[in-house]
Amino acid sequence: MKSDFTKIVRIPSAILLVALEFTHIAAFWAGGGNASASAPHSRYSFQFATYGLATVVLLLDPEALRRLLRKPILRWSFCLLLLLTWSMLVRTFAPPVGYTDYDFARYFALRVNAIGFLLTCVIIFDDPRVLRMTGQSLVLATLLGVALNIYDLLHPGIFSGIPGRAAGFYVQPNGAGMALVFGGLIGLGRRRVRAG
Repeated sequence: MKSDFTKIVRIPSAILLVALEFTHIAAFWAGGGNASASAPHSRYSFQFATYGLATVVLLLDPEALRRLLRKPILRWSFCLLLLLTWSMLVRTFAPPVGYTDYDFARYFALRVNAIGFLLTCVIIFDDPRVLRMTGQSLVLATLLGVALNIYDLLHPGIFSGIPGRAAGFYVQPNGAGMALVFGGLIGLGRRRVRAG
């Protein structure tokens, strides 16, 4: 019963993560859009909600915690956290000119948050069925990105502030291009697995 409920939590969480993070809609909304004059919002509320979902998954499936502890990415994350902490301490005693204490704390907190979000995604996507559905969601998100880029190309300035370059929700054309290439590679990989 617990494993079924864990899948019920994992599958919508994984699809929601793809919808919000891979399409970049969470950051687009948080920044108020390209042409919008609305006040920006925090995009970290989505990530903190993801931390809560990962905690629910770990509470319902203790085996997921055991699998996480055996993964090399956990050791890599721990070493990176030690390295970031060491660099923060070194900078504290010899700060570069023009940096405030807030800048040090903010950069450190953003990197720790990125490590935590990475491990949270590992917990949520740690199931073959969830990975299969996530692959389908990534293909759909890539197709949405292509449609938004075409729309942005036909109506310049809707998303991208750079004339002649479409970006969709990414606002920055290079980020949009990388996301489309990554989504295309995942789509081709899924097709190859089905053919094989």
